[in-house]
Amino acid sequence: MATISPRRSRLSNALWPIIRRLILMTLRRSAKRVLLTRDISENDQAPRRWLVQHVDRLISKVAAVADDLCPVANFDALPKAGNRLMVEMAIFTSAAYPVLLDDDVPADSARALVVDVGWEYYARLLRLTSLPFRLTSRDPGRRLR
Repeated sequence: MATISPRRSRLSNALWPIIRRLILMTLRRSAKRVLLTRDISENDQAPRRWLVQHVDRLISKVAAVADDLCPVANFDALPKAGNRLMVEMAIFTSAAYPVLLDDDVPADSARALVVDVGWEYYARLLRLTSLPFRLTSRDPGRRLR
């Protein structure tokens, strides 16, 4: 296993709260994009659309549950920032499902919502990471090479 120098570790640990805030901002946008356009049933009531304040409350709850899950993640043992980013996303995914269940969203709807928000989030990240390739070529086959 690769060792991380203490200096790099301190710098990395100082940057993660900022990165985590950026993740939450992007996740909030993705959640709004999905949840504001979907009919969601709660408490065995007729499906209705959520409002912005419902989504904001949900993301706040997810962030709180994710904070509780962080000690289990053992971030210091992860060798690279990419590993930590994936673990952070797994934590948010793991936190979102029980929060939706606690808000009386049926299990099948909660699973579908977590998947759709995750898909939207990762598609947003892919647009960012593929930007250099999209700028250099219009041919999708060439971009893959």
